[in-house]
Amino acid sequence: MPITIIYAMGDREVSYFCFMKLIEKNIIPKLILCPKTTNNTYISKIKVEFPDIPFIEGLKFRNAENLNIIKELQVDYIISILYPYIYKKPIFDFVKIGILNLHPAYLPYNRGWNGVSWCIIDNTPIGATLHWIDENIDTGNICFQEQLKIEPYYTADIIYKKLIDIEKELFIKSLPYIINKTLPNIEQKNENATSYKKKDLDNVRKIEYNESNAKLIDKLRALTTNNINEGAYFYKNGIKYLVQVNIIEST
Repeated sequence: MPITIIYAMGDREVSYFCFMKLIEKNIIPKLILCPKTTNNTYISKIKVEFPDIPFIEGLKFRNAENLNIIKELQVDYIISILYPYIYKKPIFDFVKIGILNLHPAYLPYNRGWNGVSWCIIDNTPIGATLHWIDENIDTGNICFQEQLKIEPYYTADIIYKKLIDIEKELFIKSLPYIINKTLPNIEQKNENATSYKKKDLDNVRKIEYNESNAKLIDKLRALTTNNINEGAYFYKNGIKYLVQVNIIEST
């Protein structure tokens, strides 16, 4: 018997990609949960391509009427791909097998927000993890994960873009196990865990413009020309890396 699912998505390329992989396997969601946004790309695309699938937007999935709809569907899974909202009781009781989440981090490191930045700041592993959702944030048992090797020249933006491919590959790898209901259930090692809220990144963004920092900033400015080979540089493990900066006045 085919599996039944509710699909929860953010308006991201990865969310659309994973949705289409499910469709390729003839797994059509009974319901889609998504953010309430006026300007979206991938959510609108699915609404046009699959007009018969009902949607619940924003936090409306938590109200009694919609929880009853979810309960009556009696699906095997809720599959959550970059969905921005937290699940709370009693929704866990309305799913036969469980709620799955694809998280752009190598759990238990960088639970929560902005893992692509914190992995650089904290020097922690980064990657993608498919895990079971429990009542806390990104603490559920792990199904599968893949790690990204970080090179010294990777910025948070480069890491973010590379994780898109890893997330896609991980979902493709996991899909047969989802269909066969044989996903692993591996407990996270909480002693290694790190966790961040969205606002935490603001606490490390400011660089004090003191004498030593000003000299470094001015040096990087001076060596940012139209020729990268004139840029500042450093060595790590015997490899030379060039550095340029992009400074923009805040509006």
